[in-house]
Amino acid sequence: TDPDARALLTLRAEQLQEAALPPEAKAARAALDAALSAISRASSDASSPSDRAALAAARASWLIAHGDLARAAAALAEAAEIDPSSRLAFQVAGDLALAQGDPAKAVTAYLTARVNQEPAADHAHLCTTALPGERGTEANATIRYTLRAAGALEAVGAEEEAFETLMNGHLEEEAAEAPLLGLARISLLRGNRDAATSYLAAIRRLSDAAGEIPSPAYLALLAKLEVEPS
Repeated sequence: TDPDARALLTLRAEQLQEAALPPEAKAARAALDAALSAISRASSDASSPSDRAALAAARASWLIAHGDLARAAAALAEAAEIDPSSRLAFQVAGDLALAQGDPAKAVTAYLTARVNQEPAADHAHLCTTALPGERGTEANATIRYTLRAAGALEAVGAEEEAFETLMNGHLEEEAAEAPLLGLARISLLRGNRDAATSYLAAIRRLSDAAGEIPSPAYLALLAKLEVEPS
């Protein structure tokens, strides 16, 4: 078979695979293609190393969200080579480690990202916030990475450090419910019912002030507090 014929057969096979995808998979593929195109256009205009590294990290974030971990790792290696101190690249490296099932590596990346406190990259908005299998992805970047870092720390048995991470997140974003939920849950696990009650009360005050119904996560933790013996 000549090269042109092989190329045509490959293209036709790809078209048939694309046509067989369910609608949600087609939409996800379209979103990925659109994001990568936008990042590619921005990359062609980027001049500073920090911008180019941030854009490589943004590309990696979309590849992670769509399960292409090998290409994501390559994009992050590119980012590290361009700018070894890119905070955004370390954050996305933590996401990759979680997607790979390596919470210890994620802890190192997330904590390094918090040490590298340079101004946020202009291109961070091009990142996707999703992780494969993550439920209820937090839109606020500070809280999102607080929760992911705390979860990784808990996974490696560093409960105290996880608690401190959640407390820092709470102090940075006092109106956010998620860190308070984490603090209440860990307090309850430690048998500190008074602290858990205090954190849950703070969540209820936030909900009341906002005129919102308490979240299912809050109600589930409150019910657990009420049924467990003192």
